[in-house]
Amino acid sequence: MTYRCAAGPFRFGLIKTAGLVLALAVLGGCGSSNKPDDGNGPADEPADSPTAEEVLQRMIDAYRKAPSYADQGTLRFFREPDPKNRSRTVPFSVVSERPGKLRMELYQARIVVDQEKIHATLAHLPGSVLVRPAPEKLEVSSVCNWRILARDLIEVMVEIPPPLRMFLEENSVEALLGEAKEPTLVESKRIAANECYRVQAKHPDGTMVLWIDQQTYVLRRLVCPTDRMRRQIEQDEQAELKAVSLVADFTDARLGLDIDAKAFQFETPPDAEIVEFFVPPHPAQMLGKQVLDFEFLNLGGGKVTPESLAGKPVVLAFWNSRWKPSLDLLPSLDKLRRKYEDEGNVTFLAVSLDQPDVEDKKLREICDEKGLELPLARGPADAQFGYWELPAVFILDGKGVVQNYLIMPSPATLPMTASRILDELLAGEDTYELPLEIYQDQLKRRNEFFEQGGPSRKVEIAQRSDAATFRLTPLFKNTQMERPGNVLAIEHEDGPATLLVVDKFHDVWELGLDGDVIGKHEIDIDPMVEGITAMRTATAADGKRYYLGYAFSSWKQRCHLLDEKFDIVQSYPEDALENPHAGIIDVQLFDLDGDGKLNLYVGYWGYVGVQAASLEGKRVWWDRSISNVQGIAVGGPNNQGKYALLCVDASEVVTGFDGQGNVCMQRAVPDRSLTYLESADLDGDGSRELCALSSDGLGNSVAVGIHLDEGEIWSCPLPPGIHQCPIERIIPGRIKAEGPGVWLLPSADGSIHIVSADGEVLDQFQYGAQITGLATTELDGQPVLIVSSPGKVEAWKIE
Repeated sequence: MTYRCAAGPFRFGLIKTAGLVLALAVLGGCGSSNKPDDGNGPADEPADSPTAEEVLQRMIDAYRKAPSYADQGTLRFFREPDPKNRSRTVPFSVVSERPGKLRMELYQARIVVDQEKIHATLAHLPGSVLVRPAPEKLEVSSVCNWRILARDLIEVMVEIPPPLRMFLEENSVEALLGEAKEPTLVESKRIAANECYRVQAKHPDGTMVLWIDQQTYVLRRLVCPTDRMRRQIEQDEQAELKAVSLVADFTDARLGLDIDAKAFQFETPPDAEIVEFFVPPHPAQMLGKQVLDFEFLNLGGGKVTPESLAGKPVVLAFWNSRWKPSLDLLPSLDKLRRKYEDEGNVTFLAVSLDQPDVEDKKLREICDEKGLELPLARGPADAQFGYWELPAVFILDGKGVVQNYLIMPSPATLPMTASRILDELLAGEDTYELPLEIYQDQLKRRNEFFEQGGPSRKVEIAQRSDAATFRLTPLFKNTQMERPGNVLAIEHEDGPATLLVVDKFHDVWELGLDGDVIGKHEIDIDPMVEGITAMRTATAADGKRYYLGYAFSSWKQRCHLLDEKFDIVQSYPEDALENPHAGIIDVQLFDLDGDGKLNLYVGYWGYVGVQAASLEGKRVWWDRSISNVQGIAVGGPNNQGKYALLCVDASEVVTGFDGQGNVCMQRAVPDRSLTYLESADLDGDGSRELCALSSDGLGNSVAVGIHLDEGEIWSCPLPPGIHQCPIERIIPGRIKAEGPGVWLLPSADGSIHIVSADGEVLDQFQYGAQITGLATTELDGQPVLIVSSPGKVEAWKIE
């Protein structure tokens, strides 16, 4: 089973999922516990009465001043109901001594630093020992760099424990709490003989509680928020949980003790392979290799082996009857089977990795209910093909060589993608060389990326430079907002445009083009639970303007339709806070059919797919054939004057839906993992151009122009780096009073790239600051550029 979080996929298990939440709960990550209090009764209050902030600061100071820190603790995960005994307790230990010695044994990882070298091992990669020079200074960034030596290792390792973070780096109370707010002292209690303050803080996902020793100020217990974890489990298991809790006990935490030098010695096994980077298991490692040993059982009890499948290409699809994405894929797999059924030159086998308690009869009933005629087999849960996330499809040639694979493919795109591979195999061609080359290149670039600090690496903002083809003249600067973000320019027929700027995830400021504040609109939402990072707008047939505020996040639950006074008309989905999903990624507000009816279109992370809703909040249609939506945009119109809702889901395909929710088109964009999509009529011919981003997950992005008949028509590489704020990545705009519009592409290094509709790079320059929002408009017929950056919004005449 797999749970998804903003950081990516996580296979279920306390070692992998709960460990991540442990670290992030305090430091601005996932997180409320349903069982926060399990101490041994109230403690005697100390003579002084410090505030919660003072207690936290004393704890921080104690760790920073100590010459050493040691701890042996446990992480306790509890869920109810727990039909498969997934609740458990896992030990961990940490020893560190200034200036640069460390030993950590955390879940699957062991890391030892002796000031000269780093040694690390992973339980799931036996035989490999990582050896690297130790950093000059032991700090959080260097520890995290060893931890994430390849991105996939995020699945099996954890962030460093909060006490070690306090020991290694300078902290403030604000940095310690992260997204948690309003710390308060609640009733003190004991853990064994240790009397503890208890500091409680509100987190976006619930309540966090820190148990802090009243004498030594060491952290003895951390009760982590778990609302998000519970939502993920409930969604993926389609079950309701009464309770979920995650508690880290640092019961043996000590500061300033003498540590035996042997604690920092590492003995490398004589037969170990010494590596500079761990290489996590990946299906691409099977490409081009012959599969020699596997044994499945068909539902009649017969054995399925490499020998029994030899002679023609084989499509092996691995699935689990209790995992909805697997069930959703079966009809597409059967559609693919029917395409090759007449020739009989391809073998199909749907291999269930269900536990033995799922009977063969149940598996056949699932297919019968869907009208499927798939050949079925069963395999052990630890079969060599079954390690990966499900569903997983492997394509073998007639000699049993793995030619290609599709992990969690989209049901909408599987037939088209797999057909292309099978047709090449049937023509006598190998197909594994290109995906293997891509994997090896990705692995090389991942190593380089994480060597430089990975996702936490701060991108350097380049020095300001001038544009080559135009001049920017200051129009105004507004410094009244705390955290200005994305900008939406509202054009008016009877006067100059006004600007809407999102601030602090729940305020919308309205500015004139003189920079004066027309209004500040506090949207009536709880920013601890919901948020707004961007706005859409459209005018209904009756002339009323509406705004749609949303946060593109893998956990934000609702978008908010606002009227002209910025009052909430409806929040969609209305019941999402009571019945949470994996998060809204993108929205549109549009009339696809041209009948005067505006609809909301919402793309979701996870397996909710795409939904359409009326302005009254009634669901009009929904489609779950695509999952983990990355972006949605409006395409068209067609020759009937109707538009399509275009969606990308990190695959190589753009899928279009008509106004009734039917799939009306699909366009493959080979070798591009599409992660963002925008449309606009740049050349004024009434048809919308498309621009997408393709990302490798390592901070490298390429802007891609897409034509729905031709596929990719141009590409423009962008500077590497990951934006540190939720910024709209593609902005249609205008830099000349006459002529076609352009795409403006802000990058993490503070640069702005201006690209024409046909992909020509017209200009690029450095703004000299982190860009948090970008837009263009006009004033007296002259183009205006608006840029948000930390603490200010500036407007510039483009001359």
